[in-house]
Amino acid sequence: MRPVAVIGIGKTAFGAFPDRDLRSLAVEAVQKCLEDGHAAPSQVEAFYLGNFAGPAFAGQNHLAPYIASAAGIAGVSATRIEAACASSGSAFFHAFSGVAAGLYDMVVAAGVEKMTSQPTAVVTEILASAGELSGEVKAGATFPARWRRCATCTSSERRGSTWRPSP
Repeated sequence: MRPVAVIGIGKTAFGAFPDRDLRSLAVEAVQKCLEDGHAAPSQVEAFYLGNFAGPAFAGQNHLAPYIASAAGIAGVSATRIEAACASSGSAFFHAFSGVAAGLYDMVVAAGVEKMTSQPTAVVTEILASAGELSGEVKAGATFPARWRRCATCTSSERRGSTWRPSP
């Protein structure tokens, strides 16, 4: 494997943006990244997009080519990586690996989610679908429930008390 360098980064502000769609958020970050790296979209040889549930949240499939082309990146492999909470990290891993292996010299790895386009109950259901539905979710072991338990255990340990599940 050869050495790899990250030459540019870009991100949008974090928050809820009801007037923006998923594509505009991703394109803004990609454009900032390319500007920061003094690179042009025409130099990009592959595009990796980390995205957990864009099709469910925003109703848009085929996200990687859709976003790459909107950012001016055309005629290259554009791949969406889905790995629940690790989607963007996994996209970065694949981008890094492609350069390290000598397949590419210049790639873009991006990540985007827009969860505010759905009501809270729908968002909760979509997030829960990252768990194993036939066992974990059926037993109530959703991600919010697991993180609540972790937070409660940690808080109880700090106070010196014993954690007990709430009724």
